[in-house]
Amino acid sequence: NLVVRQGRTGQSLGKQKLGIRLVRDADGLPLGGGACFLRYLVAGAFSNFTCGIGGLLDLLWPLWDPNRKRLIDKWLNYSVIDARTA
Repeated sequence: NLVVRQGRTGQSLGKQKLGIRLVRDADGLPLGGGACFLRYLVAGAFSNFTCGIGGLLDLLWPLWDPNRKRLIDKWLNYSVIDARTA
């Protein structure tokens, strides 16, 4: 779900229900399975390395970010967009 399905379509089951999808900033296309795996691997490693503080900060970052992006998405140049208008 989080790697193969989201990599091919940009939507996991949850993102599909919410009407959003994950795309690359450069071209607006879905990431692909490898990039989705990398996204979760880097986010998990960052969270583990910072004893969970980094993971919490990553999840809360969109609350005050003007583009509503997670830290991991800023670092890897990804965006979550509205799937109904794209």
